[in-house]
Formats: sequence, C-alpha cells, structure tokens
Amino acid sequence: MAYSKKNRLMRIIDIQNIYKEHSKHHRGGCTDRHIYRELIFPQYRISERTFYEYLAEPGPKKQLNDLETENEKQMKLFDSNA
Repeated sequence: MAYSKKNRLMRIIDIQNIYKEHSKHHRGGCTDRHIYRELIFPQYRISERTFYEYLAEPGPKKQLNDLETENEKQMKLFDSNA
C-alpha cells in the first residue's frame, strides 16, 4: 500500500482544528496536554511529540490544495482527448 501525503495533511488539519476549538487562546480553557490526552490520543493514537509537530506544521490547507492541483494535472497528462 502506497503512502498518501493527502491523508497525512487531512489528519493534520483535523488535529489543528480540534486544538483551535479547545485551546486556551480560543474560548477559554484547556491546556495543550489535556487536549492531547483527552481528545487527540484516543482518536488518532499519535505520540505527544507528533501532536506538537502537527501543530507546528505551516499551512497544511494550502499544501493539500497544491497536492490536489498536481494530481489533477497529472491525470490530464494521460487524457486520451488531448
């Protein structure tokens, strides 16, 4: 089974959205460790270090859009109508 960067980027976006919803900087009150232990780990089973790496990932939405654009171009390369 091939590795899909798209799935990784979608997971990063999900985790960043969960963090934003529950962060102390947004709507008051959970620590990073609490968010990781109670919300992220039970669902995604990633380490705390990976969690912090995902939070630091710059612009995953833009990267995902770029990846999808590349895939569309790749599919058009072999289009029989061209």
